[in-house]
Parts: sequence; C-alpha cells; structure tokens
Amino acid sequence: MSYNPTSLVHQALLRELKKEYNIDQTAADIVTINASLRQAETDISNLQSSSGSGISSRVTALESDKTTQDAAIALNTAKVGITQAQADAIVANTAKTGITTSQANAITANSAKTGITSSQAAAIVANTAKVGITTGQINAINANSLKTGITRSQSDAIVANTAKVGITTQQASDITTNNAKVGITTTQAADIVRNNAKVGITTTQASEITANTKASTNTLMGMFPNVPTTTRNVTASVGLRIVLGKTNQLGIAVRTSTGQRLSGTITLT
Repeated sequence: MSYNPTSLVHQALLRELKKEYNIDQTAADIVTINASLRQAETDISNLQSSSGSGISSRVTALESDKTTQDAAIALNTAKVGITQAQADAIVANTAKTGITTSQANAITANSAKTGITSSQAAAIVANTAKVGITTGQINAINANSLKTGITRSQSDAIVANTAKVGITTQQASDITTNNAKVGITTTQAADIVRNNAKVGITTTQASEITANTKASTNTLMGMFPNVPTTTRNVTASVGLRIVLGKTNQLGIAVRTSTGQRLSGTITLT
C-alpha cells in the first residue's frame, strides 16, 4: 500500500529519496522511511526549540554587519584610486615632520621675497653695524657738501685771524680815512715833533708878525749893518721864533739865496 505523509518536510524528503534511489512507495519502504523521517523531524524540532532564538539573533547580527559592510564597500567604490607612485609619495610624505599653520604661512611669505647675494648680505651686516644719524645731521651734511672747501693754508690763516683783536666800525672807518692820507718821510715826522715842541703864539702876535714882516727893507737891514750891500738886495727867507722868557720879543733868522744865515731880535711895542 502507499503512504501519503502530511508533513511538508516528509514530502520533501520523499521526493529527494525517490530521485536519488529510484524507490517506490511500498509499504515496507514507506514504514522504514517514515520512521527515519519522524526521528529526523523530532531531532530538528528539538534543535529548534533549544537554540532557535540564538541562531535568529546571530542571523540578525550577521545581516546588520552585512549592511554596514555593503555601505563601506559602496563608499570605497566611489573613491578615486591612486597609482603606485602616488602611494609611494604618500608614504614618503607621511614620514616627514609636519609643520604648523604659522610655519606654513611664514614659508609662503618668505618664498614671495626676493633673494639676495652673499655680497648683498655682507653689505647689510656691515651697514647694520654702522652708527645711524638723525635727519638734522643729514641736512647739515648736505649743506656742508655744498660749501667750497679751503686749503690747509687758508685754514691756518682763518685761525690766525680769529685770534686777532677785532676793531669797531669807527676804528675801521678811521683806518680807511688814514689810508687815504698822503704819507710823510721820517725827516718830516721828526720836523713835526720838533715843531710840536715849540711854544705857540696868539692870534694877536701872529698879526703883529705879519705887520712887521711887511716893514721896509731898510728897517730889516738896519738890524744887520754888517751885511754887504750886495747881500742886502738878494732874496732871503725869514723865520721867526719867540724868545723864551720874553713875551715881547721875537727872534728872527734869515737865510739868503746865497747861503748866508743871519739872526737877530725884534722887540714888540
């Protein structure tokens, strides 16, 4: 007789057995198979009842991991790949010492600067060591540079002249006036000294001398009776002087053109 199992598991197993072993559903076979199937069904039921909840949790965890992995795979798939050279460069750069943002900015600023030569750097050091000057000193230097230089002799002359005693405006004027005068000889200067030592006469005495000088030749010649007649007629120069101690007498001296020297005294009345 044939056996029609109601369990879906049994039906599935029977189908597989018939395919694998080409058996028919005879009573004996079915009883044997059914017993085996029932035992298997019992084992499966026991297994599900004892650990079914743990397997379900594990399946849920695996499905969650798969979702996470799928997202990571999708993200990495969207990335742009790099070459081996780029990978090597990344490794080399990773080994380098990093710098801060400030250092990076300083590098950028310095890179924009114009470089200088060793000579220029040395000149900068030398100039830095120099003592600076003020704007006033610069202006003074410029002003002095426009001046005309002098020689050592001129400088010495300036020093010598500076040591001299200055004169007033009046003294300078007097010097100019005196320079305009006509000079005299040593003899003339001596004569001036002698004449300055003489005693002067009054205006009245000078007038009387003039009047007496105009007296007749006979009167003058009467003073010198011993002079030859020929001598009396020659031209003569007459000099007058006051006799010391006698205010009313004048000394008279005559020098003729022939070289004779005559002298006498005139008493004033």
